[in-house]
Amino acid sequence: MPELRFTPGWWSAVRRLGLGLAITASLFVVAVIATARWGDRSVWPAAPGAPVTEVFVVSHGYHAGIIVPRKALAEQGNRRGLSALAYVATRFADGRPTKPWALVRR
Repeated sequence: MPELRFTPGWWSAVRRLGLGLAITASLFVVAVIATARWGDRSVWPAAPGAPVTEVFVVSHGYHAGIIVPRKALAEQGNRRGLSALAYVATRFADGRPTKPWALVRR
């Protein structure tokens, strides 16, 4: 069986690949550290007596979704002047879930 030998060209390619991977990993670590932020503790948990809106996270099989009560969505849209939220709330006013099993908590 012939013996495998790496020529100087192969070693150069391997070094370049290793250097490229090291640089990519280093840039990733720097980006993670540079963008790390602490969470806002005033947001969660909600203060006792503060108004809260219950939302549901559901699984649709391939992706997850968020269910927000239509009334709360319309109120926020009207209060903040976000016409798109108010439109979505009125658009789905008579909507019923097409997949009732999607609302089941697991």
